[in-house]
Amino acid sequence: MLKSIITSYVNKCKDEELRREEIEAKIKKHQEATERHERAIQRLKGKEAKIDYISWIDEIIKPLGAELSKRLELPYEIYGPFGLRAATSIYLRKDMKRSICDQETWSITIIPSDLSTGLLKYETGEVKEGYSRNTMGDLNGFNNVLAYLPESIDDIVALLRVSGRSEEAV
Repeated sequence: MLKSIITSYVNKCKDEELRREEIEAKIKKHQEATERHERAIQRLKGKEAKIDYISWIDEIIKPLGAELSKRLELPYEIYGPFGLRAATSIYLRKDMKRSICDQETWSITIIPSDLSTGLLKYETGEVKEGYSRNTMGDLNGFNNVLAYLPESIDDIVALLRVSGRSEEAV
């Protein structure tokens, strides 16, 4: 009788050990798969990190500046983006060695409106009352009136603002 009780106990212990080993094997398999997945995830994150950021300045503003430069036969320079609006100006002038303050310039200031669609606005030169003087909104140009930038280069050329000293004034 005791032998059968002990045999039953030993068999139950063996069954328990087999169930534990099966579960541990499954756990180990999942851990190995998880480690493989983690390594794969890390490799993919490395690939993702190597994808270059597409800059609206490089892809829109510089080509626009180059086209305006060709049309006006003047070199151009980009200022910005600045402030909360990411205001970016294209300045064209005869002498790139002289400041934009010391010569006549042609310029346009562009603000991204919706970069997911490439929608841009430009400062019209008008100013509205909205933000009190010297507030963050005022200092970041939110009082400057904006309009949608036309698609035609000829239309954009017509929007260029001329400022600074003319050669005759010097």
